[in-house]
Amino acid sequence: MEIPTAVTVFSFEEMDRRGFNDLEAISDFTPGMYFSDQGGQIPGRYNEAVRFRGMDTNQSAPSQQIATVFVDGIYFPGGLQGVDISNVERVESIKGPQSATFGRSTFAGAIKLITKILGSEYNGRVRS
Repeated sequence: MEIPTAVTVFSFEEMDRRGFNDLEAISDFTPGMYFSDQGGQIPGRYNEAVRFRGMDTNQSAPSQQIATVFVDGIYFPGGLQGVDISNVERVESIKGPQSATFGRSTFAGAIKLITKILGSEYNGRVRS
């Protein structure tokens, strides 16, 4: 069966050109997506909030959220403020119930981070 899916994709080149350095910056340019680090009950700890199209469960437990982040296809339950997107080749944001095909906690949407494939040469970059 073919059904339309709302997807927003950012390549590494586009993220670099726009100066994106975290998921919150990406959410600013993704229609229907909201991401923020919210202060938690434990000092110095954050609860990430990933929302699509205003849907929210008001639950901080990763297993009870309705939007999920995957890194190279692997469920990533938390600690997203520490994800370094400088090593990400592409970010895909899938909105709506079609993302439920990815499984765990994805009824409202899913974010897929696809990391770069390492080559045979060392390289790096510095950003101010």
